[in-house]
Amino acid sequence: MAGDAPSLFAAAAALGRRLQRAWNAVQRDEKAFPDIAFDALGAAELPAFRLDEVAPFLLTTRIVQAGGGRVFSDMPVVVYRGDGFYIEILIWVDGTTLIHHHGFSGAFRLLHGSSLHSVYRFEEQRRINSRTRIGKVTCTGMRYLKRGDRHRISSGPGGLAHALFHLDRPSVTLVVRTDSDPDAAPQHALYPPSLALDPRSLDRFEAPLQRWLTVLSSLESRTLADQQFFDRIFELDFGRVARFALAFPDVGALLDRRTPWQQVLGEPSPWRRRLAGRFGAELAEVLMRSVLEAQRRESIRCIRGAVTDPELRFFLALLLNARSRAHVFAAVRDRRAGDDPVAVCSAALLRIADLPADPAYAELAARAPWLRTLHDVLASAGAAGAAVAQRLVAGSAPGGAAADGARAVEDAADA
Repeated sequence: MAGDAPSLFAAAAALGRRLQRAWNAVQRDEKAFPDIAFDALGAAELPAFRLDEVAPFLLTTRIVQAGGGRVFSDMPVVVYRGDGFYIEILIWVDGTTLIHHHGFSGAFRLLHGSSLHSVYRFEEQRRINSRTRIGKVTCTGMRYLKRGDRHRISSGPGGLAHALFHLDRPSVTLVVRTDSDPDAAPQHALYPPSLALDPRSLDRFEAPLQRWLTVLSSLESRTLADQQFFDRIFELDFGRVARFALAFPDVGALLDRRTPWQQVLGEPSPWRRRLAGRFGAELAEVLMRSVLEAQRRESIRCIRGAVTDPELRFFLALLLNARSRAHVFAAVRDRRAGDDPVAVCSAALLRIADLPADPAYAELAARAPWLRTLHDVLASAGAAGAAVAQRLVAGSAPGGAAADGARAVEDAADA
């Protein structure tokens, strides 16, 4: 550590003591905590994050850290524990959050790097049970976050629902949060376009089966086609089936494949027919639309994992989260003031589309078929490829397979 300058960890501890006093003054009301945390994070003088300070802190601290099992971010570091709340530093390298509500209150501040912050709304239309809801997932806004930016976290179904796509490696966030808000449970994750699930509270039956699916999904033999195994899974209740299918969207999409003859006749796959027979056609359609969207999102995360350029990662973040040109272009203007959003996006689209030409990215093309399609469509345009990309981004390109590769900018609902 350099000289006698205070470390980030010492500054966070001082922040924690101030927060404790302020929260005690309002009788530790969870509803008041987001404003208290937001104001405290804004007033705090926090030194720059240094990666080389993390290991010495972990080796000497007596603060209890997160244990095994599920952890949030690539590396969470608890830097202060108060009475009913704690402060943690979340280090992100390639992790991306699900769209999620919160079972706690607080605020966060970006310490290092940058992120694309997308805010969502869930309008419930049907309650299956406390852990499973049907409704409409809508992206209501996007904002480019840079160092020092902060945001409140309000808990519960009516509170903040958001996702963060971290652009730099690493991006680091300081989070001030209550241990939990008892009246905010369960904490749902949102799966566009229509599902809200609690993916965290797997029961004794689900947890080992999900681990087994993780093993199967990594085997080249693709023993995922073990029909007996899936026959048992898809006899379960809708919430469990949905959690399995959305935890492994590639598997769900594989099972939903149709023969050419079924496609010609417009018939559903045998698996979708079985879902409809078990839960009704409406729930089967809701689940499969969310599975296919989850597969698209997972393919973008896969590409992001192989890309280090912050500008390309930013464009992939737009493809992942934006549902209209208005959101895309506003986020580009926020990040690159003065630049033409159409030119910025079309240049990035061309670079992404060219990845399959590099043998190093062959696996990406297999995980994201739309990437190969996009490459082929733009390559076939030859010298006019740049103009086609600009028209696609601007919304004036003819329809075609390339739309699948730029779905966020193809959907011009708000343009």
